[in-house]
Amino acid sequence: MSPRPAMIDMTSLSSSRAALLGCLLSFARGLVLVMVLVLPMVMLKRLGQSNSWASLDTALLLLPFVLRGVLRPVAEKWICRWLPLVLLQFLMVVSLWGVSRNISTDMGVGLWLWLAVFSLAGAVHDIVAAGMTALWCDDWKRQRRIQLCFVFGMLAAVLGMGVSMVLAGDMEVLSRRLNEAWHSAFLFLAAMMAVVEVVVLCVLPRSDKNTEPVKWHQAWNDNIHAHVHWWTRKNQWQMALAVILLSLHQWLLWRGTLLFLIDPGSIGGLSLGPQGIGFAQGTIGALALMAGLVLGVGAIKKDGLGHWLWPMVLAMTLPDVILLYLSYEMPSELLTVSSCLLVENLFNGFGMAGILFFLFREIIVGDEEVHADTCMALLALSAMIAGIAAGILVDLLGYRRFFLIVVAASLMAVLTMVWLVRRNKEEKTNTL
Repeated sequence: MSPRPAMIDMTSLSSSRAALLGCLLSFARGLVLVMVLVLPMVMLKRLGQSNSWASLDTALLLLPFVLRGVLRPVAEKWICRWLPLVLLQFLMVVSLWGVSRNISTDMGVGLWLWLAVFSLAGAVHDIVAAGMTALWCDDWKRQRRIQLCFVFGMLAAVLGMGVSMVLAGDMEVLSRRLNEAWHSAFLFLAAMMAVVEVVVLCVLPRSDKNTEPVKWHQAWNDNIHAHVHWWTRKNQWQMALAVILLSLHQWLLWRGTLLFLIDPGSIGGLSLGPQGIGFAQGTIGALALMAGLVLGVGAIKKDGLGHWLWPMVLAMTLPDVILLYLSYEMPSELLTVSSCLLVENLFNGFGMAGILFFLFREIIVGDEEVHADTCMALLALSAMIAGIAAGILVDLLGYRRFFLIVVAASLMAVLTMVWLVRRNKEEKTNTL
């Protein structure tokens, strides 16, 4: 790969400013994921879209993240430069404002265009922010940096999902107009992103004098060469398919759960409003997921992945039965629903820590950046496939049969992990 851009005037950036910058960029990345994965689909469902169309349209927002490797040569030129990062964040603020101005029950084209602009800007910003965080936070202890960035990313999830959806629900009750309610929610998100941008603008060094320019032609050629090297390794297509299958049931469950919480009881849903969804999934669920991830990382750090791999695989797959239970029992109490989602997200977070660690350990070899991009692009592709399929399956089969499919997909994920572990042992044996 082409050489990294030099850090901007590191002597003027104290460790506390570096920490603040890393936390703010992680917060912004978390907001981007909330906007792409959650809020548009909830909004479209509340505005009257069918499950199929709401899930399909929002799944396509993940396309820039699937093309992460293609976007990297462009983003590489902007790492360590203050103006492109600020402009990307400004574009995200403007696109959120544009979404809020184009919300209507007749689903105008302007809404889709602003969502697409946000998704593209968010994908490029994610690459730039990740690179800047890694470079400018090198003087921290690595474990502390990861923990702080993770906490701020999850805080963005809680504020983005919990607070914004509760706000939208309250405005629905007060104004009795759906478009005004979601207009307020997206203005709230735009305000949060604007505050992040202003603080980043104050913290970020403005001098580019120490920054080495990146040659796009060379960066593009190196990027293609690294990707070709990864894909031409032995049985790499099988590995890519395994990554997609391993995470597919999780994305199906995530999409299906949101639809299940929103839909009325007459068609098998739980009839929760935005306030209930924001509390149960956006607040309780997000905090439980964070707690599960922390417990999983702590377990791996203490005893090693080999000791916890299979308990973590089971922890990530068995809780799928909880949603199947909810689809049959149809509880009306928010406390019962929240308790079930708490258990489900806690176990999922615990299992996810081990699965992600295993995937990145097995896939990232040689050029770490490019191969990490490949792994993240495959996970985004799995999410996009699940998003396209979830709404269609729900409309065709109903929620009970849909969650049965999710349980079957979780068993497929267990078999995929068995294959990956066996493949890993065979490769180690052959090298000895």
